[in-house]
Formats: sequence, structure tokens, C-alpha cells
Amino acid sequence: MKERHFWKELAVVAVSTVMIGAATCCYVRAGLGSDSVAVFNEGLSVFAGFSLGTAAWCLNIGLLVTAFLVARKHIGWTTIFNSLLIGPSIDLVNWALDPILNLSDGLWFRWILFAAGLLLVGSSCALMIRRCPGMSVNDAISTAIAERLGCSFRVVRMSIDGALMLTGWLMGGVVGIGSVVAVICTGPLIQFFAQFGKKG
Repeated sequence: MKERHFWKELAVVAVSTVMIGAATCCYVRAGLGSDSVAVFNEGLSVFAGFSLGTAAWCLNIGLLVTAFLVARKHIGWTTIFNSLLIGPSIDLVNWALDPILNLSDGLWFRWILFAAGLLLVGSSCALMIRRCPGMSVNDAISTAIAERLGCSFRVVRMSIDGALMLTGWLMGGVVGIGSVVAVICTGPLIQFFAQFGKKG
């Protein structure tokens, strides 16, 4: 029974990791701005000449090491698995979907890509929350800092996201109207998909 449960969780993590990879590719190809992590990944990719996936892998390894130091109790094996595989997933999806992602440079198509990225982020995060143990590295770090400082999780998470977005922008990542939409809509979308999963 436990073994079957493990394989179900592994499948969920694998699917959600690929979904996040696809979301990141959609965000960056849309060029309208995106969430803080995608902006940082894009900025590091531009600044250092890395592939988008390599940039994401570097960020996630850094966050994972930080989480081990300050928030170990909030980390599950799925956190580690996701952090290690998200970078290769981004590069794989970018290669596989390249013909689709480059179908058009029109603004209408860029908004379709952005909307697809937004929906993929919301649904994949909800899937992880509903089905897998452990938090994302960002949430684990934010939770630990909030506990130690006695302040709001929301304030800490917004501060981390703001720092990532500013740093990514300074390195060459795109911040735009899409960033505003992502900030406003990502949380409610995750909540919606998580509640939808409960009903199912």
C-alpha cells in the first residue's frame, strides 16, 4: 500500500514538474512579464548566457540549500525531486514545444502563451499541494523565516518574490503587465484548482 502511494506521488511530482517547465517556457516566449521566479530565471539566463533550464536549476539548488539550512522540517522528498528536475524539464519542454511556441509573434498569440503559462502554474502548484508531502522551496523558506521573526508568511513571501523579481529584472528579465497579472491571479488560481481537486 505504501509503495503504491509512493509511485502515485512520484507520478504527480513528475507531471507537475513538466507543467511548471511548460509554464516557464510560455511565460518567457510571451515576453509580457511573468512571476518572480520566471523573471529571475530569464534574467540569469540572459546575464550568464545559460539556457533557461540551467538558470532555473541554479536558482533551485541555491534555494534548496537555503531551505536545508533554515527550513529542513518543511521539506519533503518531493521538494528535493522537484527542485532537481525543474531545470532539465524546462529545457526539455522548450525543445519539444519550440515549433508551437514560435508559431507567431503577434500580440494575440503572446497573450495566449501567457494565459497558458498562468493556468499551468496554478494547476501544477495546486496538484503538488493536494497530492504531495513537503512544501516548495520558496514556501518552506518563507514559512521558516516567518516563524522565526514572528511575522506574516505573506509579508515574507512577498519580500522574497520582490527580491527575485528585482534581481531578475536588473539582469535582463522582462517585467511588464504580465507580471502584474501573475501577482494578482496566481494565488486565486492555485486556490481554485486546489478546491476543484477536493470536489473531484
